[in-house]
Amino acid sequence: MSRILKLPSLKSSSEDDKIGQRVILPTLDNVTGTLRYLGPIDSKQGTWAGIELDDVTLGKNDGSVQGKKYFKCAPNSGIFIASNKITFISPPSPPVAITPSVSTKRPTKKSTLKKVASQSKIAPLRKSTPPIPTTKRSIQPPAVKRLTQTPSSSLRTNQTPSPSNSSLKTSQTPSYKTSQTPSYKTSSTPSLSQTSSFKTSQTPSYKTSQTPSQQPKRLTRTPSSETTTPIETPPPPSPSPAAVAAAAAAAAAAEQKEKEEEQKRINEEKQLLYDMLEKVQRERDSLLREMKNKETAWERLLSSKESLRLQVEDNEVQCKRLSHELETIKLEKQRLEEDVKEREASIAKNVRDDERQVQDKRRIERLEALVSDLQQQLEQQQALQVQREREYAGTVEQMRKEVSSTEAMTASLEKECEDMRRTGIEAVRAVELSMTELKEQHARELREKEAHIEHLGLVVADLKHKQSTLFDDDELGIEEKLKEMNNAYQGDQRHRLEEQLELTMTELDSERHRIKALLHDIEQLKLELTQSRQHALSIEQKFQNLQTDFEKELEDKRRLVEESDHAFEAQTRAEEEYEQMKLSKITLEKQHGELLEAHRQLEQEHSKLMDEMLALESQEAAHLENGGDVVLQEKCKRLEAENKSQRDSLSVKDEQIRKLTKDVNQLEALVENKVFGDSELEEQLELEKKKVIALERELNQIKYNMMTTPKELDKYGHNSSRLYCENCDEYDDHNTQDCPNQDETF
Repeated sequence: MSRILKLPSLKSSSEDDKIGQRVILPTLDNVTGTLRYLGPIDSKQGTWAGIELDDVTLGKNDGSVQGKKYFKCAPNSGIFIASNKITFISPPSPPVAITPSVSTKRPTKKSTLKKVASQSKIAPLRKSTPPIPTTKRSIQPPAVKRLTQTPSSSLRTNQTPSPSNSSLKTSQTPSYKTSQTPSYKTSSTPSLSQTSSFKTSQTPSYKTSQTPSQQPKRLTRTPSSETTTPIETPPPPSPSPAAVAAAAAAAAAAEQKEKEEEQKRINEEKQLLYDMLEKVQRERDSLLREMKNKETAWERLLSSKESLRLQVEDNEVQCKRLSHELETIKLEKQRLEEDVKEREASIAKNVRDDERQVQDKRRIERLEALVSDLQQQLEQQQALQVQREREYAGTVEQMRKEVSSTEAMTASLEKECEDMRRTGIEAVRAVELSMTELKEQHARELREKEAHIEHLGLVVADLKHKQSTLFDDDELGIEEKLKEMNNAYQGDQRHRLEEQLELTMTELDSERHRIKALLHDIEQLKLELTQSRQHALSIEQKFQNLQTDFEKELEDKRRLVEESDHAFEAQTRAEEEYEQMKLSKITLEKQHGELLEAHRQLEQEHSKLMDEMLALESQEAAHLENGGDVVLQEKCKRLEAENKSQRDSLSVKDEQIRKLTKDVNQLEALVENKVFGDSELEEQLELEKKKVIALERELNQIKYNMMTTPKELDKYGHNSSRLYCENCDEYDDHNTQDCPNQDETF
């Protein structure tokens, strides 16, 4: 849990380390700035980077988004962009590589004895071997290489020898020599103690390759030798002279027999050592041949690449040569025509040259036919290419014209429909307003008449009241006057109402005619609109067909891109395998160096063993008197054990070298097979990507032309004849919908 809780702090610390660094924005014309914020934003998903730009005019904000402040900077100098779209100018310093501690185990004296003996054995053979060429690659020390081979070897390299074993090994032979044969130290042959001191500088590669079963044998063998070395034979009892003579004769015979057996065993051991040295020499030669074969294979691969490049250049030169030959053929034709004219003149003079003339004519006809065929082929190809270009240009121009005409027609029809609809609505509103005004005026007049009638009723009532009070002779006159006044008023009112009704009816008739005319115009506009819609539908159908074709082609291109991605993955895998092959080659070179070192050690050991054998032969008599046979047997056993361990280690290393060479050959074959296929796939991928980009641009342009209306183009800062992007604030590059930074900057 503590490890899990520490992860966020590590991540935040890494983000804090990045803040304040200089960055560059490749998607915005390589604009430079300083990283001020790195993290999430409330209104967007993902990780965003807040950058303070060096150029104040290129920014879009002051470090805040929707009122929330993320960092401080000058106005119009800050910008937010996706974190994967920035590049650090000064990247953070790389972490210090922790090199694993390589155990520097010093070899024991017994292993040094083996290595010195092996060097002495191989010394005579090295004089006849040629010098090995040094490779260009640097070879690591063997101690580091031993850590990377096998877990068992790495465990063995980290172990330290026990004190008991080292003491046993170091106290065997030197103690015996100092006690019994002091004159042996002063001889010209180097002692075993000198051999052990000399071998401290040898690499401990053989100790790692020995099996665990061999090491205990050696450990069990050394104590026995140690125990037998210091034991002194007790003094024999004083026998009789005859017994002493018989014992001396028997001892001499046994000693002679043992010497012969010892000499025979030493000769067999020498023969085995020579055989082993010859085997090591053959293996070294085979390794050298394998390394040479690998170098030749690599050179062959480079030469094949160079040959392909030369073939391409040869093809270009051949094309130029063919064009030059065509011109020479034309010149030859002209020259032949002139020759024909001259020969015709000579034939007219010399009638006897008919056969030559026929041959010349045939030759000329054949050349003319050849030239005419070449010219016809060239003209046909040029005409076909020109026709295709015209067809493509005509189709593209026709589509553009149709799209522009449909856009203009739809815009004009929509504008006319909008005008007619507005005029119809205004006319209906005017008629309705006039009708409401007439109704209000009629109601107002009716109210006035009713009020006047009420007033007249009151006047009549008043007059009737006065009539009752006045004389009877005035009653008839008053009634007649009232009737006349009432008739005159009603007549005037009826006449006025009839005139108003006629005026309203005429206005209603005129409005009805206007509405009918408007309805007729609307019907015509509807018909035109349906026709334009049908035309637009047909164009849209064509557009859909083109879009489906484009999608199919795009799907094919995507499939090709996926195949190319798979090819790239295969190429990366091949490159990784190639890197592994390089590493294995380096290991093989190191092993080869180790084998050479082991060979040299075997030569040295052989030479030292030969010296020791000569010294032992010269000192046999002294050793026989004081238990020399036991010492010689122990030495022989020890030498046999060392020889066996050396052979086992060499066999293990031979097996490893065979496996590694087999793996290297397989990897080289895979790399050679994949190089050519990857180059062809890369070329096809580049061509298909270019086609996809061109088709996408054309499709986006068609979509933009279909969807853009004149109203959108009449905005502030726009022009119908120029492209404009609101995000980038740039002209003649791309529009807002096709902006590549649409979802990345704001």
